[in-house]
Amino acid sequence: GAAVTDAMRMIMEIRSTKGPMDTNVQRLVTEYRKQKKRLPGFGHPKGKQTDERAQTLFAMARRSHIPLDALDIALNIETAL
Repeated sequence: GAAVTDAMRMIMEIRSTKGPMDTNVQRLVTEYRKQKKRLPGFGHPKGKQTDERAQTLFAMARRSHIPLDALDIALNIETAL
């Protein structure tokens, strides 16, 4: 849906911004909170769930040295929320 597309656009923008990723993420989250806006693709009215299978796949990808910078940004955003 649109939320996923908007979230990816936001992640790619953070990815291309100079400076430390965690600082850029925190700046983004702070800006959205000031405006009382929800970040697209993060959180859902029906609750928050973590899929352990996804966590296992991410760990395997990291061990295999597959670049996951976009995923790292998304996880950083999720943590900042």
